Amino acid sequence: MKMTINMERPADEVDYSYLVLPFHARQINGMDTCIKKPFIATSSIDRTVKVWSYMAQNGFNLEIDQKFKDEPYCVAFHPSGFHMVVGFNERIRMMNLFEKSLQTYKELTVKQSREIKFSHGGHLFACANSALINVYKFYHPENPQIFKGHNGMIRCIAWLDDDSGFVSSGWDASIYVWKLSNGTEDNKATWEYKIKGVNFTCLTTYKPEQAGSKHLIYATDTLRCLRELHEGESDKNKITKFEQQNCLQQVVLMHNRRAIFGGVGGGTQE
Repeated sequence: MKMTINMERPADEVDYSYLVLPFHARQINGMDTCIKKPFIATSSIDRTVKVWSYMAQNGFNLEIDQKFKDEPYCVAFHPSGFHMVVGFNERIRMMNLFEKSLQTYKELTVKQSREIKFSHGGHLFACANSALINVYKFYHPENPQIFKGHNGMIRCIAWLDDDSGFVSSGWDASIYVWKLSNGTEDNKATWEYKIKGVNFTCLTTYKPEQAGSKHLIYATDTLRCLRELHEGESDKNKITKFEQQNCLQQVVLMHNRRAIFGGVGGGTQE
């Protein structure tokens, strides 16, 4: 019998199994790694969240494969490896990781969050809410600090090394540095970088070891440039730019700043 199979919209009565590895059927829209455990989490527009493990003796293995009714927009791993936060259309879900499943234990009304990042210590997490950023305490996720400054969708959030604040970029040609307050004052950006006609796709931060030094910010943009920005530096002529052949969608910096890894939408890397 001849049957047409659509892996993006499989029939409910048919159960498909993968021959090699159960990869995502459609585009991956979120990914995060765990600091203390060899785990990687991915989310996709195929409405699944997958948790992968990598061990030298066992290789790359799928540990959890969970499907949802709604598309997960992004995923963030708690440093402990026991929890994660996933963004959906109507809410974000805080989940516990069990041996073969994810279980929701709390939901927060944050709509269409496409970027969530845990602080290095895991006691806070920041999530984009359109042009706003909400910072929640992980163990008591209520009454978040709200950071307002962007005029367009926020694309990327990166925490500073000491968790005293974070950096954000978006589709409004802006990068902001924010510092956490005690909650009794307005949360205003301590530094900003703007350039017309540019959308920033991703950023990461680095703190030099020299005493009193400011953070360095590495940002990628739609003009196919990688920019090295110095926190507090207002002279745009002193910005270091590295032109690329492709538009970098993601960028990761090694801890010693010896190398920068970038990913592009075409499936290549530089």
